[in-house]
Amino acid sequence: MQVSRLTKYQGLGHEYLVRIIYFSILLSTTAFFLAENGRANAFPTYLLAIGVLAYLVIKRPANASGLPGNVPLAGALVLILYLSVTTLWSDNRNITSLITYFGYGAIVGSFVIGMLLCYRRFPNFIPMLALAIFIAGTLSAGLSVFLFYEFPEYRFMPGSRMIALGRLSNPVIAADSYGFAIVLGLYILLQQVGIWRRLLIAMAITLLLYATVLTGSRAVWLAIAFAASVGVASRDMSYKYLAFGLVLVVFGAMALLVLDIDELTRRALSFRPEIWSEYTRRTITGNLWFGAGSSSDSSWPTSAYTFDHPHSIFVSVLYFGGVAGLVLIVSLYMRCLFELGRLPFSNLRSLALMSIVFGIILGMFDGDNPLTKIDFHWWMVWLPITFCICAVDGLEQQK
Repeated sequence: MQVSRLTKYQGLGHEYLVRIIYFSILLSTTAFFLAENGRANAFPTYLLAIGVLAYLVIKRPANASGLPGNVPLAGALVLILYLSVTTLWSDNRNITSLITYFGYGAIVGSFVIGMLLCYRRFPNFIPMLALAIFIAGTLSAGLSVFLFYEFPEYRFMPGSRMIALGRLSNPVIAADSYGFAIVLGLYILLQQVGIWRRLLIAMAITLLLYATVLTGSRAVWLAIAFAASVGVASRDMSYKYLAFGLVLVVFGAMALLVLDIDELTRRALSFRPEIWSEYTRRTITGNLWFGAGSSSDSSWPTSAYTFDHPHSIFVSVLYFGGVAGLVLIVSLYMRCLFELGRLPFSNLRSLALMSIVFGIILGMFDGDNPLTKIDFHWWMVWLPITFCICAVDGLEQQK
């Protein structure tokens, strides 16, 4: 009787913990678009980490299955652990930096595992998460556009580039975040059958696209174009390659029409090749194989401007984690694409493919060390990879 009662309480404990994890993920991701203070969307991730740890520590009931062992999940956890460990050989390593970056690793790892736990318990979790982020991004875009036009003092960026609300503290972060919301909106749109729902979602996507135009950022358009093309082509339909090409051309033409050609010419590649060359040179002359370490200073002062980071997820991982880190993240992305390529059609597979492609393309041109508390890097790395983990897990559960 006591064993039966204990099993019942353990089951209830797991149920409540998963619900806490569920709402912590929703709060942390949506608050990024709406909360001005970073603590508002970081605090739920601390609850998330505690909830995941408690879930894993409490002895499971006999009839509960454990976490599955799929390759993308293992790869993500290895990458997180490795980037945390690199702090041990950082130039400015100390107790504070060790606690900080191992703490980031714990938060990111908890997020990945927590997403999987919620997906296994609530089949509609990922569609709900996508919808919540899409709505939060749309609200942020609408309010930001309103402030941009109604209050001239809100335009404090050179060239009148829009800075958005929430944690979107510069035009690039705003564009990348809105771009991810657009990808989620397209995923939702492709599932709808009612004309009015499609129209409403299309209007919200249009608002997000317009807000992205006002940021003046450019790399995100390439990522959106490829993600949208992959999303359409990944549907269970004929003429996939034709659909891919047509959508890519449409979004490419749209980007050329809405972006200022003079601004494109003036800003060119925004010093990206020079930035990448500098950080690659530092890596080669420093610690080529294992990098400078996650807590090392990544600023590059020049006569014109001080660049704070390498402006590329891949160059950043090379700089902080060396060749070993770059191999890990590239292998993880490639394995995700391989796993998704062999899965049968599903809406989750489409979402995972779209977001992975979005993350890879955008990660080539923007980004810093992905080992950080929740910010826009998660749209490029951790959410897309976790969508893939969940898609693979779904197939494993059906076997």
